[in-house]
Amino acid sequence: MYRLAFKLAMEIFHESKRFPREEKFSLTDQIRRASRSVATNIGEGYRKKRYPKMFVSKMADADREGTETQVWLEFAEVVDTSQKSVNRNSGWVTKKSVVCWAA
Repeated sequence: MYRLAFKLAMEIFHESKRFPREEKFSLTDQIRRASRSVATNIGEGYRKKRYPKMFVSKMADADREGTETQVWLEFAEVVDTSQKSVNRNSGWVTKKSVVCWAA
């Protein structure tokens, strides 16, 4: 699960480089932070697996950040759709990303 979270966070990082300039400080920063937090919480939880309550807490944090990432992906999809009327070559949000975070 960690490897998938890491891979998706990196995919979001690379795709977010193409986000509209006016979204740099809101959408871009938030989606990068939330997506990276999923992998870091899974990693931290694994290290704390000897302590069941701590492990469960970190997994809950990872789940929460995954949900936040999913919401930001949905915002990105809406922004992408509105940008396509101006630039038909965008398409930086993929259904694959949304589906993977929803799982």
